[in-house]
Amino acid sequence: MSQAKVDRYKENKKNRAKILKQKKIKKYTAILVTAFCVGALIGIPVGKGIYKYSKNLAEQNKTVNDMDYNSWFNNYWDEKLPSTASETSADVATGDANPATTTDAQ
Repeated sequence: MSQAKVDRYKENKKNRAKILKQKKIKKYTAILVTAFCVGALIGIPVGKGIYKYSKNLAEQNKTVNDMDYNSWFNNYWDEKLPSTASETSADVATGDANPATTTDAQ
């Protein structure tokens, strides 16, 4: 062997632990970055799908609060039975407990 080859061999032997440590770090960093990228490529669309599904499910199972229900019921009642609704609301406003007997008696 020539002297240059012997010198390179001795240098590599002396720095072998350091070189192996750098190779390990590069290998594990590459694995970590690859796993992160694959996870992002799979996880983002799956996460969006789950979010949309749960949002649609929440919309289907949405409960109606009291004010919305009362306004809907009052509008429905006024549209379907306007004469009965006006009599009932007038009787309630005057405080008559039994309005039918009062009108029948007159």
